[in-house]
Order: sequence, then structure tokens, then C-alpha cells
Amino acid sequence: MIATLREMGVLRKPLMIALDWHDEMYYGNTHTDGVIGTENCRGTNYACEYATISIVTKGLRFSIATIPVRERSVLNMARATIHIVNNPGIKIKVLLMDGDFFSIDAINYLVSNNINFIMHIPKTISKNPNFWFFLICIGFIITYK
Repeated sequence: MIATLREMGVLRKPLMIALDWHDEMYYGNTHTDGVIGTENCRGTNYACEYATISIVTKGLRFSIATIPVRERSVLNMARATIHIVNNPGIKIKVLLMDGDFFSIDAINYLVSNNINFIMHIPKTISKNPNFWFFLICIGFIITYK
């Protein structure tokens, strides 16, 4: 897929990259490789969790990688994503992240590596005034709708 996108000229300029966290609820043996604990949903506390990395361009999404989640380390997932995306020479214009990737460590990592990103902020965090102070201190521009 990457070679085809390169031939089409899609990879010549920096791209919008989406990082999404997925849970496939699991009802079997909880010691199965790849199964981790999660919030209760549909009668189970276990799921096969994975993240997808996609290129978003001209209204289309191209999934370029799937990463199994072995532990809920958002920082490690952010690092793995940057490594996977940069490896074939893809330049990131902006990284779109869903709320499952929210963490101060991930924000610090992205900021320190000069990666532009948009991250959904969970409602419970957005009500904490200390969080907003942190964002202002590291120079974020915050907008609301």
C-alpha cells in the first residue's frame, strides 16, 4: 500500500495521520495472548485491544498499520506510531488522536518532538482546572465550539 501511495504522489507532502484505539470485547479465557483488562462493556471486563494508524487525505482513509495493545501505555503507543509512520518516510502534518490516547506523557512527547496534533480530551479531564493550566503553560491554543 505504501508503495502505491508513493507512486500516486500522496506521500510527497506531510499528511494527516489518524490514530484510533479499538476494543473487541472478549468472552473467552482471560489468559489468552493479546487479551487485557478494560472497562466493563457488554458483560465482560476483557478485550482484544489494538490501535490503527491511517493516512487521511482528500476525504479518504488508508489504514497503514495495526498495533496490538499489550499494555495500556499511551506513551508507548504514541512512540510506536511515530516510529511506524516515519520508517517509510511519511511526514506528519498533524496527528489526529481519539480520547483513548489522552495522557500528559503523550502530550509532552508529541510537543517535545515538534509533532502537531489534535487530541480529544475526555470530559472528566476537561473539567479539571489544573489540566487547563498545564496546556496554557506549554503554549497550546485552545478553542471551543
